[in-house]
Amino acid sequence: MANRRLFSQLVIPSLTIIIVVVLTFVWLIIRSVEDFYYDEKTNELKTHAVLVSRIISNEFTNDIRDITKVCQDLGAATGTRVTIIAASGDVLGDSHEDPRKMDNHNDRPEIIRAHEKEIGTVIRYSHTLEQEMMYLAIPVTIAEQSLIIRTSLPITSLQDNIAGIRRTVLIIGILISMMAGVTSLILSKRIAKPLEVMKHSAEQFAEGNFSPKLPISNTTELNSLANSLNRMTKQLNHRFQTILQERNEREAVLSSMVEGVLAVNTQGRIISLNKAATNLFHIERKSAIGNQIGSIIRNSDLIFFIEDVLAGEKVQEKELTISNTNNRYLNITGAILFDESDKKTGAVFVLNDITRIRKLENIRKEFVANVSHELKTPITAIKGFTETLRNVSDPDKQKHFLNILENHSNRLNAIIDDLLELSRIEQQEGLADLHLESSSLRTVLESAMQGCEKAATDKNIDIRIHCDERLIELINPPLLQQAVVNLLNNAIKYSDSGNKVIVSARRKNGEVILSVQDFGIGIASEHWNRLFERFYSVDKARSKKLGGTGLGLAIVKHIAHIHNGRVSIHSEIGKGSVFSIIIPATV
Repeated sequence: MANRRLFSQLVIPSLTIIIVVVLTFVWLIIRSVEDFYYDEKTNELKTHAVLVSRIISNEFTNDIRDITKVCQDLGAATGTRVTIIAASGDVLGDSHEDPRKMDNHNDRPEIIRAHEKEIGTVIRYSHTLEQEMMYLAIPVTIAEQSLIIRTSLPITSLQDNIAGIRRTVLIIGILISMMAGVTSLILSKRIAKPLEVMKHSAEQFAEGNFSPKLPISNTTELNSLANSLNRMTKQLNHRFQTILQERNEREAVLSSMVEGVLAVNTQGRIISLNKAATNLFHIERKSAIGNQIGSIIRNSDLIFFIEDVLAGEKVQEKELTISNTNNRYLNITGAILFDESDKKTGAVFVLNDITRIRKLENIRKEFVANVSHELKTPITAIKGFTETLRNVSDPDKQKHFLNILENHSNRLNAIIDDLLELSRIEQQEGLADLHLESSSLRTVLESAMQGCEKAATDKNIDIRIHCDERLIELINPPLLQQAVVNLLNNAIKYSDSGNKVIVSARRKNGEVILSVQDFGIGIASEHWNRLFERFYSVDKARSKKLGGTGLGLAIVKHIAHIHNGRVSIHSEIGKGSVFSIIIPATV
């Protein structure tokens, strides 16, 4: 199909031009031959007419018979028809016919021209001789009489000769055209094949495949073209690879950035954004590119900020909130983009997700407020009872107040100890080289139970352990023991006397689950999400009464995180609670 198109586009026009040129050349040759023969005959007739005029001028008489005899002699001598015509148009003598039987000749074209003192030449049919004739008439003056001498020749044989020449030349022209067509076809095929290869290679170049190399042609011009295209392909491939590498590097940098990057043009259409930006706004990159920022991101504060940056010239910065399932806080910086001629082309925006920072700040504020509140209560009580104690002289009352002071001092000391312990555990949580060792989980549980044995005995609570002695895991025994102790203390505090607490450890689905189950008062489900926060308490009054600091479960959560694990709770009001530490199984 491609070869046919190339043939129709290249060969047919060339062949048409060649045929037209050859036929034009043949036509010119034929016309030249015809003109040559007719000119020769015209000159011949003119010579004969001049010769006749000279002879007639010497022998002219008014006798028609004498003039006719002279015409017959001259006609026989020259091989032409000779006619002498008077100014009136009457024929005075003719070499082939009786002039007395001939019509007046003033209406003949050649005679009309001769009357105008010009040489009249015409080719026409002779009714007298019944054949095509060439006539030539010249005006002469003989014996003071105006005469016209006309010579003529039949041109049938001349036309036959010209027709033969015309056929010969036409055949030669056709042969030349055929030879030119065959030659053009052969040459076109020699040209078409490398051109088709170049066309196919160019299509591959357009698709980004620069591997094909154009073959060298036998034609000098095509060979030069192939070499030029090969050099161009090599340069294009180098530039393409350079651009592709730069783009990949740029995309890799943008994709690996934690910060979101968003670029828009001067009309506010998105021209680029990285993966972090798509994650921030929950959009797809392909559907976002080329669209108006306002139709993709539904945040009026962001849209107004982008419009302000595009309208100005300076770098601008702002904090804004994205309202979705969970509010996210962003710090956004915008700057104008300029091209090489310092023309504004758009703006680029860098978005930093500061949600975690804001949450940490809120946690810090809450923590400081909670610590202040928790420390202020025992300190205020100690201060108040100390001032009261100065004015009390009764030994029993003094002992009572001293016991109260001791309880508040113990609570204050417990809070400080738990804060220090929580700080120490948080520091260990950030360490990559935390010491872990293969230990028996049952040993850890038994050590924790021994640490809570006095409190359990005081409330007549039975602690039971369900754990296979062969259950060994890679853990930090002291930290894990402390977490279990905290859970046991809570279970004992919030269980009624004579009840039981079950401590268990088991493997399930590639995880190790350590659970402490009590059968106490239970916890409502609305408190579960916040139970492991610092100083959070379901019943603050009861917690203080039982000596709780509000930090025990927070310590448990951080110890679980140190072991790459998590905590969970399940509870029913009046039936008890199950607190679990879930860590990956490692052995």
